[in-house]
This record gives sequence, C-alpha cells and structure tokens, in this order.
Amino acid sequence: MENNIPVCLNFLNPNWVHTVLELCDRNDKAHQRDHIFTVLKEAQAILQDNPELDKHWRFHVLTAVLVHDSCCWMDRKNHHVLGAGFFLEAFEQEEVFNDYFAPAFLKAGALVIAQAVLEHRASWTGTRISPVSQAVAAADRGIPNYTKYLRRAVEYRIGRLKEGTVMTTVLRDQIIEESLNHVLDKFGSEGYAWKNYPFEYYRYKNEVKGIITVIESKAGRDQLRDYAKLEFDTWL
Repeated sequence: MENNIPVCLNFLNPNWVHTVLELCDRNDKAHQRDHIFTVLKEAQAILQDNPELDKHWRFHVLTAVLVHDSCCWMDRKNHHVLGAGFFLEAFEQEEVFNDYFAPAFLKAGALVIAQAVLEHRASWTGTRISPVSQAVAAADRGIPNYTKYLRRAVEYRIGRLKEGTVMTTVLRDQIIEESLNHVLDKFGSEGYAWKNYPFEYYRYKNEVKGIITVIESKAGRDQLRDYAKLEFDTWL
C-alpha cells in the first residue's frame, strides 16, 4: 500500500482515489475504507481464480469495487444509483484514470463499471449480465460470517441514532433484536440475499449452507444474541 492507496489501484488517479476513500469515511462504520480494502482483497482473489476475467476485466472490477459504497453517506437506500452517477461524472471530467491508462478506457468501459456499481447490492433484483457486475457483487459478499453480518447490522442502526441519544440497556437490546431479525430476513434460507446471489464467481458456496443452519436455529440465534451483548460496546 502506497500513501494509503492499495497497489492494485495504481492505474487510477491517486487524487481521485483519495477523494473516493474520504467519501467512504463519511459512511456508517460498516461501509468505510476498511470495508473497501476487504472487498478489494476478495476481488483480487476472484480475479486470480478466473484468468479470463482477469485478462479482460481486471481494471473494471477493481474500479467498481472502489466506488461501490462511495455514496452511502448521502442516501443508504439509493447509494448504488448515486455511486454509479458519481463515477460517470468523474469519468466525463477525466478525473478517474492516470495518464497512462486513461486512453484505454472508452465510454463503453465506463458504462460497464457504472453498471457494476448499480447492481452490486444484495437487494438487487435484476439480472447481472456483465461478468464485472457478477464479480463485484461476489467480492462484496466476501466470506460468509454470521457474526460479521450481525455486527454490521448493529453498527448501521447505531449510526442512525439521533445525536445525543443515551445508550440504555433497553435500547441496546432493541437494536440487537432488530439486527437479528434483519440477519434472518436477509440470510435465512428464504433470505433476499440468496435470491439473486452472484454464485458464478462466489468462492464460498459450501459455507453458505452452514450460515443458514446457524441463523435459523434457536441455539444459533441465542448464541448470536449473547455475542452481540458481549461485543456491543466495542461497536459503538
């Protein structure tokens, strides 16, 4: 990592990369630059496992990963739409790529990147036709981890509290229960996360079955609840 920029992004204008990462730092704790770096690492592993994808789409995948959560701070519900627009505007203003790579990126390539940003969300219900969209969505899912899912759900709800809100035990327990319900709705056997999951490039298909078993069992939910109460203060 050079100047806090991952080496894999050296084809991009470093000033623009810094701008994007600073925007991500405005997000809730679950979607800041450490999340971007984690998804970049997973994307590189996917590219390594898929030589044809790496050969033809490497720069598109990595650029889309950088941008995918850049606008969460503006509007979480519509951040995928805003992020796609943000990238296209930056591309039109020739802010994105360094001078060496810029001539190789035509408008058609930029549209593929914007499409991948638009389609990365777990709640996306359309078809992901582009391999870039499939790869970015798969990288964003990462290793299935029910404690991570719960932590991110809790952090998101904490981030939505009004400034000055006093954290009581009752409020803590309410946040945990809401987060547990969210995790079940999203990652249970009928969860919307699996409805349009990017399994083509996803590296952890077998682990998904174990996640569902834990989330749907009473013992698993009790364990997650106890874990959240134990770790809650570290998530504030």
